[in-house]
Amino acid sequence: MIELSFKTWMCGGEMVILPCSRVGHVFRKEHPYGFPEGNSWTYLKNIQRVAEVWMDSYKKYIYKIGGGTKIISEESLSHRKKLRQRLKCHPFKWYLENVYPDLTVPADNTAAYGQIKQVKSPVLCISNPSDSQFSTAPCTFENKDQWIMDTSGVVRSHSGHCVTIDHEHRTKVKLDECNKDDQNQRWVLMIRNRIRHRKTALCLEARDRAFILDVCKENFHSQLWKFTTRFIY
Repeated sequence: MIELSFKTWMCGGEMVILPCSRVGHVFRKEHPYGFPEGNSWTYLKNIQRVAEVWMDSYKKYIYKIGGGTKIISEESLSHRKKLRQRLKCHPFKWYLENVYPDLTVPADNTAAYGQIKQVKSPVLCISNPSDSQFSTAPCTFENKDQWIMDTSGVVRSHSGHCVTIDHEHRTKVKLDECNKDDQNQRWVLMIRNRIRHRKTALCLEARDRAFILDVCKENFHSQLWKFTTRFIY
């Protein structure tokens, strides 16, 4: 479906949403066909095929998210690339600028981005209701709940403020103006879904809708966080 959308828009067509339309999808209990190479391997090849044929230089984000190393051959892509060339399809950059301009393209130094969500229920997100405030709240799709973490360890809100520790109360976490030289604004995204402060080696913890630093604990619900998208380096 994603590939169909790319092809349609980039090659001169368009896809529209009818407000009163109804779409049904019948899920089968099992596939009527097999996967000789395995379900996961086939899925990975299909994703890579879309990236290699249609996404131009932006395909690097597919591999960073978890598309693995390239496993699909150029020979298997040649006829699809020739079709795109013959139809004089637009580049993927045109698609982003003209069809989906609201989509934010991550910078090259982005380590993770999107919502920061608690891993276990009740599922809450770190919300950014104002430039200087953040707390836990039910997850929404609003832009103010979007965060970006770069490879240096800085976690930035949609409003452009950075997560830091209070200079007076060292275990209190707040939002402040970003300062690339401030080591109090450096964090580490741990494999086991924790956000650890690099300088103190303490973990980000939600407590009474506010945030503190505390000793990192295994499987402690209030310390378990996950970004919508995390890149692999």
